[in-house]
Amino acid sequence: MTQTKEVKAHLGKLIARGLKARGILQKDFADQLDMHKRNIAYWTQGESWPSRPAQRVIEETLGWQRGSIQEGMSAALSGTPLSDLNEAWMAGQRPGEGGLMEVVQNADPVETTMALVRRLQAQRREMQALNDRISELEQLVASARDYDLAASSDLSGGGIQAAMDSDSVGEGPQ
Repeated sequence: MTQTKEVKAHLGKLIARGLKARGILQKDFADQLDMHKRNIAYWTQGESWPSRPAQRVIEETLGWQRGSIQEGMSAALSGTPLSDLNEAWMAGQRPGEGGLMEVVQNADPVETTMALVRRLQAQRREMQALNDRISELEQLVASARDYDLAASSDLSGGGIQAAMDSDSVGEGPQ
């Protein structure tokens, strides 16, 4: 499993790339946060972790979703591959959440068609399994109803109380 130090280093690289892509020097960013540029260097190298208020400023400055730094740390520590934690993820675009249009725009048409066919086949299998289960449950309900009717007709000669009061009910072999 991924360790905290690895995650900090990875997220630090994302912060460094984000600042660089926006033409923001670490010194200028440090001035904006009213702290020493060494703090920013520590974050970008994964040697320390920004405070929550600093995380909010980083997220806002880099156009990331609010809370994405903390969420990224939690996700990575609970199994999300570091390769999934990229600028798009931090901006709120999680893998697989872009919907069909993301798949169509970013993939080879043949691969897209095959993926959609496989997905449709899987859904059909799931539907068939559900229909089979529904049939089983309907049969169980019908059997229970038949049993209920049979039991109530057996007791109709005097009702449940009469059956309970009879000498043969509840007695074992003699």
